[in-house]
Amino acid sequence: MEQREPGGKKSWLGVIVGVGLIIVMFGLCAAMVIPSFIVPKKSMASEVKTNLKATFLAEKSYWAEKDVYTDRIEAMGFIPERGNRYLYLVSKNCELLLPGAWDGGSHCGVFGDELRLATVDNKLLMASIPTSLMGEVGVHCEEDAGCDVTIAAAGNIDSDATVDVWSVSTKERIIGTDRVGPGMPYNHINDVEK
Repeated sequence: MEQREPGGKKSWLGVIVGVGLIIVMFGLCAAMVIPSFIVPKKSMASEVKTNLKATFLAEKSYWAEKDVYTDRIEAMGFIPERGNRYLYLVSKNCELLLPGAWDGGSHCGVFGDELRLATVDNKLLMASIPTSLMGEVGVHCEEDAGCDVTIAAAGNIDSDATVDVWSVSTKERIIGTDRVGPGMPYNHINDVEK
């Protein structure tokens, strides 16, 4: 049996581990109570990237099953979680879904969650999508080139006048000088750095 001397290495190891656990627990508790306005804007913008990639995958899955794209979020299986800061638009030709108001209908997008987030203004978000991007939004089929779909998202993540605008598409795009591959979210207007 091993014997320890009082104040030896083994007793200090226990103290160090105990203090480490206390620090970790304190950090976890602090993270749970930090108000959302302290959360960095870049982490809030990750919502849009994640959801746009999810819509892209949902569209590709729908295409694989039906051999056609859809502009209906219920058909593709894309309904973001409550508390979404961004409006998601798959087409401009039908109604958008109100978060939490699953009515069994057929919608071409979803509004930002105004009920949970007082800073969401869906009229402003819709109006902030550039006209050039609005022209691309939706399912487009050309006889020689096949079909593609472009989805837009807009969110005001810091309550200033600038709205964060993103898109994703099933086709390769040239936007300005940027080459944007299929399934890659693209930031048209950046609300994070302004």
